[in-house]
Amino acid sequence: MSGEWKVVTPREVTAQEGLCAQIPCQYSYPSHLANHPWVGVWFNTEKQIPWAPLAFHSEDHNLGSLRLHHRTGLSGDLNDGDCSLIINSIRQQDAGPFYFRIEFDNSMSHNYYPVIQFHVSDFTDKPTIFPAGIIAGKCVDISCTFSTTCDGTAPAVTWVNAADVHGSVSNSVTQHGVTLTYTSVLTLIPSLKHHGQTLTCRVSYPSVSSERTLTLTVHFTIEYAAIALSGSAFQIITTPVASGYLANHLKSMPYGYQPFCPWEPFLLNYSINIILNTSVKSPFLLCSKENNMQLHQSGNG
Repeated sequence: MSGEWKVVTPREVTAQEGLCAQIPCQYSYPSHLANHPWVGVWFNTEKQIPWAPLAFHSEDHNLGSLRLHHRTGLSGDLNDGDCSLIINSIRQQDAGPFYFRIEFDNSMSHNYYPVIQFHVSDFTDKPTIFPAGIIAGKCVDISCTFSTTCDGTAPAVTWVNAADVHGSVSNSVTQHGVTLTYTSVLTLIPSLKHHGQTLTCRVSYPSVSSERTLTLTVHFTIEYAAIALSGSAFQIITTPVASGYLANHLKSMPYGYQPFCPWEPFLLNYSINIILNTSVKSPFLLCSKENNMQLHQSGNG
């Protein structure tokens, strides 16, 4: 565009409260005014009136209204015909009409119509949690991310944990193009008591916040448990198992009594199968257990 009064803007723009927004704007003016100094002004009103609220002034930023003070700026260069307006930390009160105006030093000015209707919606964006395989006794990293194109006010990404879920947190920010991704990594060592508990990741701006909750599913592994047949009783003879659960629960059972796998009290969502193996020289029991992740079985002859 060049050589005449023209503007290209959308008729409406909608943004979420607490985030940022861009009102795209491309403009031109008559070429005979090219050598005259000028300023660009954005108004937050329907039409020009005395003492109309200024959203942005390209020469004196202090002339903006108190409500929008230090929250507006240009995303491009007015000298390149780019008058796009940025609004940071959006508030519900920011909703309303906006229009751009150019003012020359020879008292000539021009209002670029039609106005743009700016709408503010509720803050609905939520962080994303990337759960990892959670195994009792093993260190795990659980990541929470929130992406935005706003580079004004940075969000705070925090964890809200159950009282007995303790861990360390590290935060980082990465940028790909115009997108900023805020990441918080929670590192912890879960135990079976954490199964069914919740972790909540919260993203907060000065005026709004949102969160996402993860329910922990804690899995477990057991290496093996050998159970030998001796006379009239079954006896556990070795117990090298994860977390040492079996080591503290040696048991014996009368022959003919319904046997059970000794780690039964510690299983979550499990099934138990016990087989008396008599096909080898030294009979033994083969215990197998299954949780909702995978099947493990144990036996030793």
